Amino acid sequence: MKKTFKTFLALVLGLFLLAGSAMAVTIDFGTGNAGSGGTVTWIYDAINNTDTVTGVNILIGNLTVSDAPSGNGVHIVTNGLLNFDTAASTISISGAVADLGIANTTLLSGSISSFTIFQPGGLSFVAQGNDRKAECLLTALQIPLSTQFSYYGFSLTTGNVSTTSIYGDDGKLIQRTKTGTATSTDIVNTSVPEPATLLLLGFGLVGLAGVSRKFKK
Repeated sequence: MKKTFKTFLALVLGLFLLAGSAMAVTIDFGTGNAGSGGTVTWIYDAINNTDTVTGVNILIGNLTVSDAPSGNGVHIVTNGLLNFDTAASTISISGAVADLGIANTTLLSGSISSFTIFQPGGLSFVAQGNDRKAECLLTALQIPLSTQFSYYGFSLTTGNVSTTSIYGDDGKLIQRTKTGTATSTDIVNTSVPEPATLLLLGFGLVGLAGVSRKFKK
């Protein structure tokens, strides 16, 4: 009985350790203290009922990291700029992170897989997609370059917008364009636990269930 109980405790401890190693790393780019800046343009094609959104030189001021092997906390991004284009399905963030030893470079690049636009006076833009982070960033945070990340989440809002509309000879709308200045931006990406870690965790749970049944007997 004592041996079984010790085995039970060892499995519980092992599962806690596995859960810790599987903790997801979060990398979050945001406006921070950069303030408002950069242009967001939404073009609605009424004939084809399609939307296009572009963002040019939107200011990024900080990088927040949590649950990484190193570098957790808030870091200042200098010369931080976000650019994206839904028509080309591209997104990128450039800048320097001095306290991580990163000179000005492309910190993130990727694609936009889906997006939604809201118009509460200004423009609110929500999107997600796949991205790749700079190797120097992952290395500075001691994150293995092979680490898999889930889809990033991207939200952006603007102040008041200017609107221009184009109508045909029949008076029907052809195209509407709205332009505003970005006031806040947030791009969050979380890592996915490695399949091997999940497999080990699964084996541990099966073993724990077996020991629990024996303990009850």
